[in-house]
Amino acid sequence: MRKTLTSLLLAAALVAAATTAAGAATVTASPGGGITATIRGLGFSGPLISLFRCDVTLGGSVSAGPIVLPGAGGSISSASITNCSPSHTVRASGLPWRLTAETALRCPSTSTGLLGNVAASFTIDGIFSSSGPIGTLVASGRGSISILRSSLSNGGTVLAGSGTYSPVNTIACT
Repeated sequence: MRKTLTSLLLAAALVAAATTAAGAATVTASPGGGITATIRGLGFSGPLISLFRCDVTLGGSVSAGPIVLPGAGGSISSASITNCSPSHTVRASGLPWRLTAETALRCPSTSTGLLGNVAASFTIDGIFSSSGPIGTLVASGRGSISILRSSLSNGGTVLAGSGTYSPVNTIACT
């Protein structure tokens, strides 16, 4: 039991040290520039509003870098939130939204995943407003993006979802 606990604590310390090292790293995205992301069935909820899903299309730009982590990674200038069920509406507000690159998953590496967040704000059904950082995970060279479960202001929640982005960027970490 003691050996297992010691091993777990050592593993946790190594993961924390690796995350700290990657967090102080520099990343570059290639090609950078204009980008479009599509997430189907992204979940939303709020106080007295149970879970519902919508399709989301985001447009903006990604900085080619170098970006010292954590740092500004670009912005979202347009957000289309459609096909919400059952009978809900979600409207983006406060655009442009800032993209922040937080941590590279492997560093140094010529291809790495990147954890970040989008400082988003939206209104549900014209009456409930919520805002805050929505966690993201971008896969380098694959064109896939995951939205992480995020708790926002006023009890709003964005639930996990995944989708694609284009053009595909390769993210390098030094």
